[in-house]
Amino acid sequence: MFSNTGWLWAARTAKVLALLFFFLPWLVISCNGQPLVEASGYQLASGTVELPDVAVAPEGQDGAWWAVGAMVVIVLGIGLGFVPKGARFAGRAMAATSAVALVLVAGGVTQTVGKMRGEMNEQLDKRGGDEADQLERQLAQMMGRAVQVEVRSGYWLTLVALAAGIGGGVMAQRPVRGAVSREDQTTG
Repeated sequence: MFSNTGWLWAARTAKVLALLFFFLPWLVISCNGQPLVEASGYQLASGTVELPDVAVAPEGQDGAWWAVGAMVVIVLGIGLGFVPKGARFAGRAMAATSAVALVLVAGGVTQTVGKMRGEMNEQLDKRGGDEADQLERQLAQMMGRAVQVEVRSGYWLTLVALAAGIGGGVMAQRPVRGAVSREDQTTG
């Protein structure tokens, strides 16, 4: 069984891993199984997603605010995890910043994937009209089914690491039987 300090180190390690997982692929846009665009969490945050020559750059190609926010919160949590205020304070900081980052990442990716799929469907719906356009519309629908937005392992690993950061932070706050913490000594 871990002591509070052991749980705190587990939370710190999980947060560092979450930050490292930002550099793994998070999203891939593919056509018939051929990857066209691949983006890591860092690329989403920095706005440096490399688009192929045939792709049209989406509006607002700047960094995704939620990815930037998650990275900042993770780094802040790591820093607060080393502040000498006791294991309980550090545990609270680790759990809180991990939870905020987890919500930002999960919500941001869900929103981004939904927006991408919505834009593809919108482009398909714009086509149509007279009979000459029907063939073009059918071709666009076939292409729309062939183009897929997939969530990759880097995203899932980041979520798992952030969940581990929450768990480690919560466990670091628990009272240890038979021991009086420095925080308890100063308040009691």
